[in-house]
Amino acid sequence: MKKGYDTVTEAVEDLQSKGYTIDFDLVEDGVHSKHLKKEWKAGEIEVKEFYRFEGMTNPGDNMILYALECTDGEKGLL
Repeated sequence: MKKGYDTVTEAVEDLQSKGYTIDFDLVEDGVHSKHLKKEWKAGEIEVKEFYRFEGMTNPGDNMILYALECTDGEKGLL
């Protein structure tokens, strides 16, 4: 069973401790890392975990945090 988190910060810190250290940006064909100056196509990415967070007062304030692993072993968050 997948662990739940109360806050985005808690989720990010725990996932980073598990090796999801790259900060991914979504691009047209997949994801990109500014730090590594590298891009992965959609077929090179697997979603390992995801968590949905909703705002306390406004249901429109929601976010999904994705833990991704690429075929070359790189792991990060989107």
